[in-house]
Amino acid sequence: MILPNKLFQETEFNNCYYSINLGRFYFCQGEKEKALVYCEESLKAFPAPEKFWESMKADFQYLTQYGITEDQYAALLNEIKNEAR
Repeated sequence: MILPNKLFQETEFNNCYYSINLGRFYFCQGEKEKALVYCEESLKAFPAPEKFWESMKADFQYLTQYGITEDQYAALLNEIKNEAR
């Protein structure tokens, strides 16, 4: 999965959807620490935290094609929850 650099340049970092998608991108690339940074930023940027969690859960189905297992994704979600406390 490769995203064009132009996308990164034209999108503001504090946009909740940009951050959540970039977090998922890094997670699929095996860069868990970067994924956590962007997912945590996204959580802060979402107008309501429950919308962040709904989005994260709903989009798992798209990550399986990149080899992400349910256990791996659950572990990521747990880490985000622990960091948010």
